[in-house]
Amino acid sequence: MWKINSEKFNKYFGIYLLILGTCAIIALYFKSSVANDSTISEWLINYQGGLIRRGLLGEISFQLASILDLELRTVIFYFQTSAYLFFLFLNYIFFKSFRHNILTLFAIFTPIFLLYPVAEIEVLARKEIFLYIYFFGIYYISLLSNKSEKILNYYILLVTPLICMIWELMVLFFPFIVGYLVFLRSIKSFQSFFKICLLFIPSILIVIYFFAFPVTKDQHLIMQEILMTDFAEKCYMSCQLLRSRDINS
Repeated sequence: MWKINSEKFNKYFGIYLLILGTCAIIALYFKSSVANDSTISEWLINYQGGLIRRGLLGEISFQLASILDLELRTVIFYFQTSAYLFFLFLNYIFFKSFRHNILTLFAIFTPIFLLYPVAEIEVLARKEIFLYIYFFGIYYISLLSNKSEKILNYYILLVTPLICMIWELMVLFFPFIVGYLVFLRSIKSFQSFFKICLLFIPSILIVIYFFAFPVTKDQHLIMQEILMTDFAEKCYMSCQLLRSRDINS
């Protein structure tokens, strides 16, 4: 395979990510004022009616908007922009350490990878982006030399439940993480394997809670009323579907 000069790649890849970031900021700015955008609607879900699935980021945004006396959509725009730019930064750090060839260039610049969220802005800065940031965290902590295993255990134990509160389908990726840790640490005993599985107990309990106590009609109604009263926001699309499409369905 043809080898690619690393310095040239880092330079042009950085320019490419800068262009993507700029386009994303512009798109998110205009999307923040659209009344029926699904990317915004899922960030309106909050805990004002009780502890419900996918409400963590919405509750943080709600509280910050209230404390700072800002529009809720403005806070959401800042959150989405920061998350997406951080995601691009992590990609830059990740790929700059590679020795690239034609195949890796094709993979990086394919339209279904980094370009896709900007080209199809309905998926730009959705909550799933925190899932990718979370996995980058696992990867970078794994590279630490001395205390990586202990730090990674704490990271999984404490951060994974937060990701589940943002996007409960994170539970589907638990086998992937367990498999990664088994191969990373060359685990051969059942006892060591069981200890890894114990790291996911808090996260599993949170997901079980969401299944056992789905959003009630009263909870959803309270959330709707407070959104309208405090920020003149309608609970639409993803926020509305939270009730009509129950998690147990």
